[in-house]
Amino acid sequence: MPEADRSVDPHAGVVGTSVGEAICHRLHQVGLDRPTVEAPNANDAAHGATVRPRHRPDAVVQWILSEASGPFQCLLRAGSVSPTTVICVDLFLFDPDELDRLAASRAAAYRSARPFPHIVLDDFLPDAVFAELVASFPGPDELAWVRFDAEHERKLASEDPSSLPPFAQHVLSQFNAAAMTDFLEQLTGIEGLIPDPHLWGGGLHQIERGGHLEVHTDFNWHQRLLLDRRLNLILYLNEDWRPQWGGDFELWDRDLTACQKRVTPLANRCVIFSTTDHSFHGHPAPLACPPDRTRRSLALYYYSNGRPADELGPSASTVFRPRPGEAWRRPGTSTRQRVARWVPPIALDAARSARSRIRR
Repeated sequence: MPEADRSVDPHAGVVGTSVGEAICHRLHQVGLDRPTVEAPNANDAAHGATVRPRHRPDAVVQWILSEASGPFQCLLRAGSVSPTTVICVDLFLFDPDELDRLAASRAAAYRSARPFPHIVLDDFLPDAVFAELVASFPGPDELAWVRFDAEHERKLASEDPSSLPPFAQHVLSQFNAAAMTDFLEQLTGIEGLIPDPHLWGGGLHQIERGGHLEVHTDFNWHQRLLLDRRLNLILYLNEDWRPQWGGDFELWDRDLTACQKRVTPLANRCVIFSTTDHSFHGHPAPLACPPDRTRRSLALYYYSNGRPADELGPSASTVFRPRPGEAWRRPGTSTRQRVARWVPPIALDAARSARSRIRR
């Protein structure tokens, strides 16, 4: 049996920059006559930073930061709480130079990894960014999760990117930005990578006690973008995770004779791996965490227009396979992916939009 990978990755550093400490302030029912708001941190205050309201015809306040020592982002969210609700998020940007150095140092390890190309990177985000991401992660009853409850998979997945917490949206946008796709190209050797702004199948995931994900290969074709899926990136958000709870990410050989590697889903651990018709992975054993804990993660997928000839095959949805000793009637396929294979993308988009409006 392979040993679980619980070691800290040698790069042991962060690959991004947080402007000040990561914060997410929600200001409710802001008065139009309020002259200033306290500067976001002491450093900005020392540089005379002030936040001033500016009138707009629709009477919605937009806060403008001026004379600050660093950038600060304010996201207007005209929602049910108040038409003048403003959500302020400290900016986080990946450092391209640090990513370049990381890619150069780990490319050989990624490409030679077995049973298929992959890498495990610890402490991936700055501590403050990671802490804010964890704090803002919605619980099982705090979002309109898509619930998968079938023989081969029991998990929760986000669907509408606009419904996610603002800070999670911001971080996900950075994973889809040029600095990250450039890094992934250098790391993997796959050229022309394209992120998915719709987060089809990705976004936020969590698995409750008893949940599992049988060994499988992923869908390989994006129905809307008409692109080939090439890479998965998973960032785990599980603080104080205990080995006895299970939930290890398993990588299996292409013949499904044995698990070749296990990766414990520790906090701020990033796993990147190539997506092919024989990159079998999953966490098949039911989760044994306490009822008030879940296995949380971010998931992002990257695509290209075409793929190498030796990877070409029929367009396929998620396909589950039995492990040695397991007897299934036939290989499992995700219900959602079976539907997506036959229903036109425009119809799927209309259905998702209608469901989102009903849930709100």
